[in-house]
Amino acid sequence: MDRYLFQEVDLGSDKTVFLLGTAESNDKIYRWISIFDKEKQGIFDKIVGRPGFFELKSLTIFEAMYEDSLLFDKIEAIDLDNDGVQEIHIRLKSTWADGTSVGPILYSKDMYGAWGFISLPSISETNNTSPSKRNMRGRKPHRFFGMARNGGQDKETKSIEEIREFSIYEHVWSANHNGEILKFTTLRNGGDYFFQQHPVKGYSQIQTLAFFQDGNASLGPHFAVVNMFKYEKNKLKVDDLWNWEEPIYTARPLRLLEIEIDSIEKAGIQAHITGDVFYGYIGYEKNQAFNMANNQPTRP
Repeated sequence: MDRYLFQEVDLGSDKTVFLLGTAESNDKIYRWISIFDKEKQGIFDKIVGRPGFFELKSLTIFEAMYEDSLLFDKIEAIDLDNDGVQEIHIRLKSTWADGTSVGPILYSKDMYGAWGFISLPSISETNNTSPSKRNMRGRKPHRFFGMARNGGQDKETKSIEEIREFSIYEHVWSANHNGEILKFTTLRNGGDYFFQQHPVKGYSQIQTLAFFQDGNASLGPHFAVVNMFKYEKNKLKVDDLWNWEEPIYTARPLRLLEIEIDSIEKAGIQAHITGDVFYGYIGYEKNQAFNMANNQPTRP
């Protein structure tokens, strides 16, 4: 076993140690993430002045296709739910012949000291799941981003139904987290994810950009889709207060650098706004200091 990365994270009054590593068995490669929390001092520890040991609290193991897949690219502590207690974000990265794929693993500690494993759901499954019933009060979600050429007569323009027939450039993996088999997703061929914050509600979001396998060359332009997930109760779920729970698709194949992620994020919020009123599923609420044009406070 090879130690790959060690990091001590200060989560308040107690210390937590993360060990991220690689193991090989029967010609297979496994990545592992172990979490150690500080034990309380015992009587003997206090007598000899020893601070106490660390106890293994969580172990996650998953198989990698080959040595350059599912590498630990980054680890950081971030407060996703704004409760003053930090969660842990580990970024996974794979290098393929035609590009890379990336995806997050998130760990959150509950009130009982148990570490939960949180990850992106499959974008394909998300796009094919019907949103809940909504009262949009005359507003509509945005369907497409990116202008079509030739006044909308571009031959490459497709309907959402046609785009959904393509597969997403994604990988869905399996992880053994404390004896439970869980799925996690990484996005390939330029796909990525971004941490956001809902500008009205203030909760944390993860915005994803995923590309479709539409028959174009791997490094060429592709149809793409942007989804928004909210972090709530130690889970990632489709954000019901962004674009009315709907993804936004490209109007035509685009390259990565042609896509303005921030503009799409704001468009999804704008779908809920009329004047200075932000509409959710039930009733409405006023936000008199919100201006989508420049995201700066304005007079009501």
